[in-house]
Amino acid sequence: MTATPLNPLVSMGMPVFNGTGKMARAVDSLLAQTYANFELVISDNCSTDGTWDLCQEYARRDNRVRISRNHENIGIVPNFKRVLALASGKYFMWTAVDDFWKPHFVETLVREMEGHPETGIALCAFELVRPDHSPHKTYNLPLKHRPNGRGRLATALSCYTPAKMNYYMYGLFQREFVLGQIDHLAAMNAADRRFVTKLALLKPLRYVDQALHVRTNNTSIPIQKRYPGDSSVKPLANRSSAVINIRPFTTVAGFVLHCRHIPLIRKALYLPPLFLWYSAYQFSLIHLRLRQGLQRLRQSLFSRGNGSRRVAAGNMSNENGHGSSSVGGDAPCTQRQGRTPCR
Repeated sequence: MTATPLNPLVSMGMPVFNGTGKMARAVDSLLAQTYANFELVISDNCSTDGTWDLCQEYARRDNRVRISRNHENIGIVPNFKRVLALASGKYFMWTAVDDFWKPHFVETLVREMEGHPETGIALCAFELVRPDHSPHKTYNLPLKHRPNGRGRLATALSCYTPAKMNYYMYGLFQREFVLGQIDHLAAMNAADRRFVTKLALLKPLRYVDQALHVRTNNTSIPIQKRYPGDSSVKPLANRSSAVINIRPFTTVAGFVLHCRHIPLIRKALYLPPLFLWYSAYQFSLIHLRLRQGLQRLRQSLFSRGNGSRRVAAGNMSNENGHGSSSVGGDAPCTQRQGRTPCR
């Protein structure tokens, strides 16, 4: 289908490594979208199973499927960047091989983006399923974190809350916008959250409260097991840089100060509330640590108190039982100096 102003081309990028057994469901759901003007770009990261054969089969069946194969495993993040580099649509979305999408997903988000042309990324609610595809729960972005009508700084700071703002990585992007910022996507833990934070400072985000994306919840499975034989996952599994430790002030303030796409006047407007937010953030962390410390102290004192009571009870039992260490003092007597054994 030819792209028109009312019917822009959407590029779907699917980086894959050893996706046999789960990839077919994902691809089938994308090919079944009601919005027909799209290309599906699949980059096989030198899989060792039958993934490449499956890619070729889909390319033969549907000319909207474009495939590429890396001669060596280039790593997860570089393969994410590769599918974006191969894309040509006005809009772009990353797709995971173990997810699937309801038929109106693309149509709904394109309509949202076209209705708000200043938007950088649009996301919808999603359903979470377990690895066996059994239902887990539906996730709707909390009202206070929904970006529609909010300022960019407030939206960016929502990325440092339990809200699933990092799932904007699987929303619909303006391709030229994300292409210009892709160098900020690095191979480290919480890479998606850091990346979305920076994008939120540059363009408004939108949210549609319809669960049209079905995500597989793999958080209970270590990333090394999800990508066996892929050494590039090691930086992503580094827990020393987990979300609570990723230095949000340094990430946000540093980006604000150095980004040439943020006007000087907006930098000046961002910094005072950013300092206030950081102070509140640090206070909440200190309060949390103090509360945890008091709880540990209380548990320690309680354990010591119980230990002292047990010792005292044991001493009383010894006195009442004339030195017997058995419960109730009813154990058989042993022969003592000059005494006959008990009968």
